[in-house]
Amino acid sequence: RGGETKRGGGRAVLYGRPATPFVADFIGKTNFFKGELRGDQFVFEGESASLKVQPRIPKAGLLGIRPEKIKILPGERTPTDSALENEMAGVVELVSYLGPSTEFRVRIASDRYVLVQQGNREATQEIEAGKPGRLSVPSENCFLFEAEESRDQPSRHQT
Repeated sequence: RGGETKRGGGRAVLYGRPATPFVADFIGKTNFFKGELRGDQFVFEGESASLKVQPRIPKAGLLGIRPEKIKILPGERTPTDSALENEMAGVVELVSYLGPSTEFRVRIASDRYVLVQQGNREATQEIEAGKPGRLSVPSENCFLFEAEESRDQPSRHQT
């Protein structure tokens, strides 16, 4: 950005642990959440939800998650279901079949959406638009950015 190299490393490092929100957005789709780090929990702005993270950045103000790193299951959790890591409940609003994968847009709050991508070989159950869904995000797949970097955060894919 601006002719300045932010981080070296291979493609997997650039994609999996981007140095800035700009890089995260530039090289792939990303779900962004503004908020703050409290211990090992990233609390979303408005405190509607939080996710357990590996707190590598003490002054984190923005969380990023790649859509393919989120697991989606149909339905609401029942008392006999085991809890998923970093579970969020929502309503599936859009299902787009893309050949090798399917993309889902899930509403997790009145004004927050999460983009999820699932390989079609991984799909074990039918997930339908208009139905409840459960999301699971492993903490190691969450990446954090410092609060001042979040000011420059791209507006695309923000939830």
